[in-house]
Amino acid sequence: MSEREASRARSVTSKDGTRRRRSTSHDRVQPDTVQKQHPPRSNRMSSSLTAQGAATASGPGVGAFSGGSAGSSTAAMPISSAALAAGERRLLELVKVSLAKATWTAYGKAWEEWNQLTGWAGGFTTREDRRAGLIWYVVWLTEQGKSAAFIDKRMAGLAFQFKLRGEEDLTKEFIIRQALKGVRKSRHSKDTRRPISFQLLTRLQGVLDQCCYSGYEVQLFRAAFALAFFGAFRVGELVSKSKTSQGGLLLQDVKVFQDKITIRLRQSKTDSLGKGKDIVLFKVDGGATCPVGCVSRFLHLRGVCGKVFLQHEDGMPLTRFQFNNILKKSLDSVGVNPKEFGTHSFRIGAATEAAGLGLGERMVMKIGRWESKRFLSYIRPGLLV
Repeated sequence: MSEREASRARSVTSKDGTRRRRSTSHDRVQPDTVQKQHPPRSNRMSSSLTAQGAATASGPGVGAFSGGSAGSSTAAMPISSAALAAGERRLLELVKVSLAKATWTAYGKAWEEWNQLTGWAGGFTTREDRRAGLIWYVVWLTEQGKSAAFIDKRMAGLAFQFKLRGEEDLTKEFIIRQALKGVRKSRHSKDTRRPISFQLLTRLQGVLDQCCYSGYEVQLFRAAFALAFFGAFRVGELVSKSKTSQGGLLLQDVKVFQDKITIRLRQSKTDSLGKGKDIVLFKVDGGATCPVGCVSRFLHLRGVCGKVFLQHEDGMPLTRFQFNNILKKSLDSVGVNPKEFGTHSFRIGAATEAAGLGLGERMVMKIGRWESKRFLSYIRPGLLV
């Protein structure tokens, strides 16, 4: 037996599992042969319980914690593939909630088109392939006559999807950004939608009985038009997207008092987290145009049944299409060109009227819930009729 083998034979194992080697000359532990010292039993017990408690609290599949020290008999449990998949789905749900519904849909459409392009090309295996594919995609959108704003949204969608998947964001490439600048310069078109002023609103309210088939419908649209103007609402914040997709204001969001109404705006384009905002509209001198009067008269007919606030007599929600349709009919009835107006004309009119009354920038921004100088483009006194 060699000296090394003899030394191994003299090795012993202590009760707590620590390997120790005895010297041939004396019974002393050699510092350089100690593998690892364990904590006292009480500390090991505490460590094990803490780890087990963490694994239990974290839910199924999270068992990669091992109790005690490296020499403990507790085995590490890997996270199962099913648990990982469930975690990823939950994480994706949280990411989805972080965006406005329309934004999430637009980003999904961009990714769908990108996948179609990838399929047509037989797959992009290299960075240069992906870059060439992205350039082709931008050119294709341009040749389809899409606006710079539309292409920008598609690029934002792809950038989001690339980052979400841990891939390189090629939309920030110099050639892509410069091409988009060129599209903006070559297709710059000014928004010429006219504002709906207080005077025009009064005229529209007066002809609704010619455009609606019942007294209930007249009061419904008078309330809708008054809210759109005095609250500077986007139409999507007021009404439902379609008959089957309820949205907009809820009945419980509207409170009527003697001299004012309060409206809880749960979510908006600039409030994707859904913090909400309370809006107060006061009485104004304007007869049938006053928002408090319009809402009060409509509620008297509406009653308390149904979830959405702006609904027809049969309980079906007022939709964006119906709102726009009656707006066009009423504009035509008062003798102005409906093509020069849109549902956003109420919001444009609110900003224009507020500025015309001498209200400061901060007040105008507050009325329309603007967060930037973009509100200045809504002030269009030269387009009033």
